[in-house]
Amino acid sequence: MGDDAVSEPDVAGLLRDHDGPLRAYLARRLRNRHEVDDYVQDVYVRVLSSRSTKKVESWRGLLLRIASNLLIDRKRRDTVRRRDDHIPVEAEGDLLDENGHSPERTLLAKEELATLSQALEALDPRVRTVFLAVRVEGLSLREAGARVGVDDKAAARMVERAVALAARSLLKLDEGTL
Repeated sequence: MGDDAVSEPDVAGLLRDHDGPLRAYLARRLRNRHEVDDYVQDVYVRVLSSRSTKKVESWRGLLLRIASNLLIDRKRRDTVRRRDDHIPVEAEGDLLDENGHSPERTLLAKEELATLSQALEALDPRVRTVFLAVRVEGLSLREAGARVGVDDKAAARMVERAVALAARSLLKLDEGTL
């Protein structure tokens, strides 16, 4: 069968036969190679929704003409919307802070820090002193306990109590119940 007028069931085969030249035509004219598939699909949609496919004499010519019309439509649309004047939104990597954290991660960290700060403030001052001495200053349990007048076992229980409170507070934050 040539490029003559064909019946509807042969349209899909003819589209496959001319897929390569259509893709090559679009690839030469588009800046973004990833758009080729979208344009090919749009061409196929227009062909398949057309009621006059039985009268087509040159399928390649028809496909290239539809592709050309789509490109012209895009150019007109881009001109009206002044697409070339648009400033692209920065990629996610451009939004990272100096430590490589996204704005979302920074916000979450600030919320966690505020939650932990509130939990520490809720602690008994002696427990807070022991906890900070062990976890922040790096003192031993014996040294931290000596600051508040308790032995190392009592200091260990104080640190455990503080850690448990901090964990519960963060869990509530994650669950959204704070």
